[in-house]
Amino acid sequence: GGLVVALAGWPLIGLGGALVTLGGLGYKEYHCFRVPGLQLQPLWVALFWGGLPLDVTALSIAAGALAAVLFLVLAIAKWRMPLDYDIGDKSKYEI
Repeated sequence: GGLVVALAGWPLIGLGGALVTLGGLGYKEYHCFRVPGLQLQPLWVALFWGGLPLDVTALSIAAGALAAVLFLVLAIAKWRMPLDYDIGDKSKYEI
């Protein structure tokens, strides 16, 4: 959805839509992996996105960097998780 909005001529709104989704995903995954700070991921991405149109560069950089580090820690945690823990219907993935 965010990409379609961005391609329609509203890139900042499209980015916001994508970040809302990612922030929600980070919050959801906090309950599985308990990465400190991940429950505040919607706040970090909102501060990143909100600082862009307000031209608050330092805030955007700090919030974006924190969000990126938390996403990286979450990605590493998910990669280390056995595949069968995260898949509902396993028959669709068997070879």
